Amino acid sequence: MEINTLDIEKIVKQVMQSVEAAENKPQCSDNCGEGIFPTMEEAIDAAFTAQRKLLDCSMSDKDRFVKAIRNQLSKKENLEKISKDFYDCVNIPIRYIDSSFNVKHNISSYSIDVFIDELGIYKDINKNEICTNQILNYDNIHFIIKPFQYRGDNGFFVVGPFKTLSTLEHDHIPFKPIHCINHLENILKYIIKEIDHHTRNFSKYIYESVSYIRKHYSNDIKIDDICSHLNINKSYFCRLFKSEMGLTFSQFLNAYRIERSKELLKNKEYSILDVAMEVGYNNHNYYSSLFKKFNKITPLDYRNQYIY
Repeated sequence: MEINTLDIEKIVKQVMQSVEAAENKPQCSDNCGEGIFPTMEEAIDAAFTAQRKLLDCSMSDKDRFVKAIRNQLSKKENLEKISKDFYDCVNIPIRYIDSSFNVKHNISSYSIDVFIDELGIYKDINKNEICTNQILNYDNIHFIIKPFQYRGDNGFFVVGPFKTLSTLEHDHIPFKPIHCINHLENILKYIIKEIDHHTRNFSKYIYESVSYIRKHYSNDIKIDDICSHLNINKSYFCRLFKSEMGLTFSQFLNAYRIERSKELLKNKEYSILDVAMEVGYNNHNYYSSLFKKFNKITPLDYRNQYIY
């Protein structure tokens, strides 16, 4: 694939313009964070040096570097767009925090830090839960915690606060009936899926393997079957899948099956065994243990929460 060097120069120049703009801003106090370079002049020199070296690279390396730069830029844009689209839809505060609970992006019409601090929600977030949403309840104050990987870090979208009882207390906090929580989760999930679909560049193998899972998740899928279908080396495929998806093939398959099973659990006509078999598990005990691993509750408890 031939890369237009003007694209590379454009990206570097944009970075340099940002550097020059920062140089013209008032200097911060001595206690502000240190940058990578001791002086602005050294940073600009480094940018010029990087530009020259990049232009001297082979076309394959240029392609690789430009894709990496664009991926980093698009991820930040995705983060902001996801937050904005969700807030515009439901008018509920939303922020993104990394795995160390540093706020990377925040949208709200008022400060929610007081609720975050007073309720201590960060200590209640399970940092090991990277696949399934968490719902945090504090009397009439609720938060939805949505795992989301950003720049290789397993962070979270924090949706809230919102209340499920219409009371005069905290009248500035948006009210949403309790049965809307599932809809809020689905709205955020849909927005993430749509934006991710239009901006993320999956390799052909990963795109086809995910499509295969979506079509055949109810069958007994083995990784060897996928590799045979794609005509690809198994070890290479496993490394590629983990690199692009952030999960192993088995983790993704199980997470996808469990998410699909949630819709079936809402229909009380299905037994737990029926649900398990519909999403590809022949043993309902194994399905139940996996469901609890992802959601911290059993399939039956989940059904009872939804129906009752």
